Amino acid sequence: MEKISLNEVLAENILIRSQRLGLNLTGLIKKSGLSRNSLSYIRNGHARKIAFLTLEKIAQALECEPYELLKPVDF
Repeated sequence: MEKISLNEVLAENILIRSQRLGLNLTGLIKKSGLSRNSLSYIRNGHARKIAFLTLEKIAQALECEPYELLKPVDF
């Protein structure tokens, strides 16, 4: 089993949860209050560090708890 980085896990979970809620990037920006650049960077798996407040805003917009965004998806 290949180990993926935490930023890739976060990006994948954001994508999956956004799709389940029918949110595109613009919708997620509106619900989270984050900038397009910040959210795009995180959602594309490029973030190397993220503030807890940012993680909380994303989780709230995606109607989940922050820890759920950091948990690898099991298929």
